[in-house]
Amino acid sequence: MTKYILPILLIIFTYSCKKENLPSDGSATLQFSNDTIIFDTIFSSVGSITKQLMVYNNNDYDITTNVRLGSNSEAYFKINVDGESGKNIQNIKISAHDSMFVFLEVIINPNNTNNPYLVSDSIIFTTGNKTQNIDLIAYGQDAYFHTANTYGDIIDGEDTSRFFYHQLECNEVWNNDKPHVIYGYVIVDPNCQLTI
Repeated sequence: MTKYILPILLIIFTYSCKKENLPSDGSATLQFSNDTIIFDTIFSSVGSITKQLMVYNNNDYDITTNVRLGSNSEAYFKINVDGESGKNIQNIKISAHDSMFVFLEVIINPNNTNNPYLVSDSIIFTTGNKTQNIDLIAYGQDAYFHTANTYGDIIDGEDTSRFFYHQLECNEVWNNDKPHVIYGYVIVDPNCQLTI
């Protein structure tokens, strides 16, 4: 019985080895769900929605790629690659015919202008000797923000609800040079007026 063990193990070992068909130049091409990620107008200092990018390895072999943001722009783009956050993520493995998610957000810093402005960056994928870019574009806008500064209680029978709101000053004037962003409610006293 023992004389058969070595040949059987040799046969199993021989057929279990898988040859990887890596490209001879050390580069592999990734495919992407988009070539550009565009964020619609984002008010400065307020975070964006989360966008996603799918990265596909349609090759017949596993690849390892590095992912980083291209530059330090006025916008603060954040990436999360396959569950790992950062600006420079190394050695991400994508199996053959598999994919991964890249999640993106942006927070735009105020630039003290009244007009909308454009900020951009890119995500750079380096796989072997090959570099591929995905453009990131966001439109920013400075704004006036009105957040809750007081509250009142609303009593309905035995139920009490707390109502948060922004109480405006009497005869307040809102300039029209920038948008006004209201979080929740804004209340004008009945004996006062708001001029827009």
